[in-house]
Amino acid sequence: MKSTIAHLIDEEILNSNYLLENEDEFIQRICNLIYSEMSYLKKIAPTEINQEVAEEIEDQVLEVYKIKTYGYSSLQQYRKVHRAKITRIG
Repeated sequence: MKSTIAHLIDEEILNSNYLLENEDEFIQRICNLIYSEMSYLKKIAPTEINQEVAEEIEDQVLEVYKIKTYGYSSLQQYRKVHRAKITRIG
């Protein structure tokens, strides 16, 4: 699961559509993307996203986010340093 989260964070951290979001908003957006994917998969193999699963996902997203942005004081600083890599989607 962490490799999936890491890949998603790598794809989304420099998405130009969300440059003004803070760390909490970013974490929640990543979790929501995972929940959406799980909801899609639920149509194939029914499962419920219970509170324990949601908390575990949030913990893993936060852990991977901290590893990814280690050494930066904020999400904005990370994005500022990596500005040349910012992608435009849509």
